[in-house]
Parts: sequence; structure tokens; C-alpha cells
Amino acid sequence: MQMPIEDGGAPPSLADIEAVTREILARGEFERGLASDVKTSQSVAEWLRSIFNDIGNWAQEAPGLGTALFVFLLLLLIALVAHIVYTIYTEIPRMRSSRERRMNSATVALEGTATSWEDAIAQVKQALAEKNHHHAAWILHRLFLGLLDQRNLICFKSWKTNTDYLSEISGAHERDLLVSLTECYETIVYAHRPVVLGMLDGLLQQVESARSEP
Repeated sequence: MQMPIEDGGAPPSLADIEAVTREILARGEFERGLASDVKTSQSVAEWLRSIFNDIGNWAQEAPGLGTALFVFLLLLLIALVAHIVYTIYTEIPRMRSSRERRMNSATVALEGTATSWEDAIAQVKQALAEKNHHHAAWILHRLFLGLLDQRNLICFKSWKTNTDYLSEISGAHERDLLVSLTECYETIVYAHRPVVLGMLDGLLQQVESARSEP
């Protein structure tokens, strides 16, 4: 059945739509598909029913074995619950420990000089107070490299050069800070020249701010 709509004509009525829908659903492919689905559902239901009937009959014929099966299933359920509880209590501390390791992974570039971010920052401030700019520049530069490695902006390796890190870093803001730190680091550590007064203090503040950024 077709319902041609002439330009400007009235839309089909609900009765016409229902008639066409019934005609489509009455076609062979729809009937076969529906019958197949119904048959499959009935087969599964009958299979499950037969299994439960067999278990019920078996339990009636052998009540002792039925009780044993019930006890076995109960013990299996208790063991499953215990395993779930054990997994939860063991995985939560492990996840917390993993998170803490990630938080402190920025210190990996310090190669044992400091054990945590806070320890490294304290050493930088102490070195600045003692005017040990060489030590302060080294820790601050390495600390920022570790932070960049933690954020997957670089891949820290002790054998890499500063040029390697500058070439591989992504992120304009982080790169600008790395450039400033590298220039300061190479001036003090490699060239053994003094830097502008307060420059290291300013870089320290920027590194601390960088860590608090998402």
C-alpha cells in the first residue's frame, strides 16, 4: 500500500499510517525474524527450566547431596566476598602509594640530592640564603626538568643535554621558563659567572607556581 501525497494535499491520516505499518510488519522477512527471536527465547527458557527441574529432582532423591551442594555454594559465595574485600583493602593503599610516587616523581632528576619536592625547595632557599648560587641553580634546574618529565612534556635522561630538552619540550609557557632556567644554569654552573641579583629568587617563584598549575 502506498500513500502518495500530492503537493498541497492533506497529510495522511493516522488510520492510513497504521494500515501501512501493519502491511510492512506482515511481510515475510519481519515474520521470520520475529518468529526466530521468539523461538530462541523459548528455547533458552526451556533449557533453564529443565536445569532447575533436574537440580530440584536430584536434591529430592538425594537430600544429603543437596545439602552438601548448598553448603559448597555458600562457602564459595563467602570466599568470593572475602576475595572482593581483600582486593579492595589491598588495592586502595597501593593506589595511594602509586599516587604519592607520581607526586614525588618530579624529584627523579635530582638523583638523590633531595627526597621530595619540599626538601628540594628548602635546599634551594637555603643555598640562596648562603649565596651558594651554584647549588641553588643546579637543584632548581633539575627540579623543573623532573616536573616536565612528570607531565610528559619531556623525557628526562641523565645523558641528555640542555639542548635536547629545549628541542623536545612542548608547551609555550613551560618552554619559556625552561629557557630562562637553562640560561641561568649555564651562566652559573658552566660559565662560572654571576647572574643578575634576584634572578634565581624570581625563577624559584616561577617554578613553584608552575607546580601548582594543572
